[in-house]
Amino acid sequence: QVRGGRVLDIDGVTLSGSPGTGGFISNGALGTGVPAIEITNTTAPAGVTFGQPLQIDHDDAGETGGGIRLVNNTGTYSFPNVILLGSTDTTALFASNAGTINVGHLSTGAFAANGVPAIDVQNTTVGTDGIVAERVTSVGGINGIILNNTGTNAALTVQGSGTAGSGGDINNKSGDAVRLESTQGVTLNFVNFTNTASTNGPGPCGTNLVGNTGCNAAIDMLAVANITLNGLSITGDPQYGINGNGVSGFILDNSTINGAGNAVEEDAVRFINLTGTARIRNTTLQNSHDNHLRVHNTVSTALNLTVDETVPGTSRFLSTVVNDGIQFEGINSANMTLSVSGTDFDSANGDHIQTAVNNNVTMNVTIQGNVMTANANPGVLGSGITLASGGAYNGSTTFDISNNSINGANAKAININLGTTIAEAGTGTYSGTVSNNTIGTNGVAESGGAGMDFLVNGNGTSTVLVTGNTVQQFDSDHGIQILQRDGNGVLNATVTGNLVRLPEPGGFNGVRAQAGAAGGDTGRVCLELANNTIGGSGANGSGSQTDFRLRQLASSIFQLRGYTGMATDTAAVVAYVQGVNLGPETGSATVNSSGFDNTVPAGAACPLP
Repeated sequence: QVRGGRVLDIDGVTLSGSPGTGGFISNGALGTGVPAIEITNTTAPAGVTFGQPLQIDHDDAGETGGGIRLVNNTGTYSFPNVILLGSTDTTALFASNAGTINVGHLSTGAFAANGVPAIDVQNTTVGTDGIVAERVTSVGGINGIILNNTGTNAALTVQGSGTAGSGGDINNKSGDAVRLESTQGVTLNFVNFTNTASTNGPGPCGTNLVGNTGCNAAIDMLAVANITLNGLSITGDPQYGINGNGVSGFILDNSTINGAGNAVEEDAVRFINLTGTARIRNTTLQNSHDNHLRVHNTVSTALNLTVDETVPGTSRFLSTVVNDGIQFEGINSANMTLSVSGTDFDSANGDHIQTAVNNNVTMNVTIQGNVMTANANPGVLGSGITLASGGAYNGSTTFDISNNSINGANAKAININLGTTIAEAGTGTYSGTVSNNTIGTNGVAESGGAGMDFLVNGNGTSTVLVTGNTVQQFDSDHGIQILQRDGNGVLNATVTGNLVRLPEPGGFNGVRAQAGAAGGDTGRVCLELANNTIGGSGANGSGSQTDFRLRQLASSIFQLRGYTGMATDTAAVVAYVQGVNLGPETGSATVNSSGFDNTVPAGAACPLP
């Protein structure tokens, strides 16, 4: 048992067994940079275990040095019983090219450091017992925890005791509070991060094209796997809250990130090439400068991301300054699945949720049972749901958007836009259901935003089922719009059982469906418009603002399920639609060339998702 001074100073020897008994206790002023335990240039071919309880206490006022320093060793070094590893101006646990280490796995205590990282382990294998701490505290300096090239075992567990802050505090860091690179199996529980990543990283850091490997963040990850973050609080304007590139397997649970970023491209949570299974649960992201959550994938390895809650009212995405609540994007041959449920969204200046695809991406999107508003900030520009594609999109997207409440959107509440182009030769497909959503609130002016859009541009094919939705108090556009244009694309739309009502004076038609736009368009719309309640949904019930309006333009084809009248008899078209909906509705129809035809075979359903 040693009290005061240095505990061990070993250099250039061979160790084995379990030397010594009693305990190691050290405190006081050892001197800046002087560790309490130092093992360098040493080998332990059979492994060595320092089983004594360690109480290295050098993090109090007036103290210096302390901690454990392991450098240029081979073999395995274990310190299983840690009561305290404390230091000032000296890293509490420092290991560099140190062989294999295990720390704190039997008796777990606190790691604390002032002015330097509490843990800095690089080019060292973490053994099967890992590094385990009850709490980690680091105040001041650049970083708080660094793990780099630590092998394939679970590297670090900070346990906490189940209450806020019980896993430690990492505060006042100019760089990454936690820097993880080429490591895996890191679990942080109940750690508070305040005023970290207070300076911008060295770059690259910017758009998805520029990349994010040179950004600073409270938690920054590069080429890591199996990360679990629980009960964290990140506050104080970090450049990013959580930043990752090449992360496989990620959980963020029961946490809060408030005020991340102060410039464009700075988000609460950002990933490039997040893969495997990921989940964000019971977590609040708020007051982020750009996006709350941004994921951009370019690789083909599959991602399955879930955003949800198990405790009502705990998953919240509140008030972005510039952009989206969730931005989920893929290019090349990315394979991405997103499921968002039970989450409250408020006042995204862009979209609450935006997905974007291009090239050969496969994407599956489920958005169910969410509450989306812009009540706290009526000046926002968006606050809806958008699924969009690039012009060169040749992949496939499936979607299910159902049972959501959307209020206060200042653009489209739901916008399904297959944006392929002839010039870029995109022929991708969309297929999905939009059902039982409530857009707008009866009696609240303009609360329905600009309704819902289903668009095909270029040569793609979109197949949608739109059923059971309520669209009300919509302004500046149509309640439901079905539109194919700018190419030979196909839009199959089954629109049944919807309630469209209460247009604002600036609204247009309750339902508008159009095939073609410019002279060269040769696309096709297949429409079933039946059993809807749309009477009174046109802004003035006449002219171009009737309750429904159907248009066949250019050289397009418009198939209207069940219609058996003359192709160019617009009065018959209007009468037919009035007869299969719940009325009374006003309507209008326009014919440019081929007119309106029945489906083939006669009366057959339009293709369904």
